[in-house]
Amino acid sequence: MSTMIINAFNMISLKQFVILLLFQLLLQSFPLQAQIPVQSIRGQVNDQTGLPLPGVNVVVLDHDPVLGTTTDPEGNFSLQNVPVGRHTLRFSSIGYETVYKYNLRYGTIDEDRAMIILPNLNYTIEF
Repeated sequence: MSTMIINAFNMISLKQFVILLLFQLLLQSFPLQAQIPVQSIRGQVNDQTGLPLPGVNVVVLDHDPVLGTTTDPEGNFSLQNVPVGRHTLRFSSIGYETVYKYNLRYGTIDEDRAMIILPNLNYTIEF
């Protein structure tokens, strides 16, 4: 009789253990994270004459992991899921000076649009 009670207790404990294990696995599959407000930053990169620059690298420097993109053939760029706040952006392209926009503050609006001008590099080639 006493072995039946112990076996019944073990079965209930095993059922409870399995239920708790499944519940824990279920909770782990849904991470509990605070939602950080994000937005898009869009803009256009031009040269000094006003012509759009394709292929310019645009990077948010103070974000981990790094957020970045390149400009399209019309010089337009769009960075998605950028946390709201102050950021430093770097604009770089071969043949042009790298431009940094420091401590830019992007608010809670859905999108901010920027116009960036990259100056030409002044260089001399000698043979």
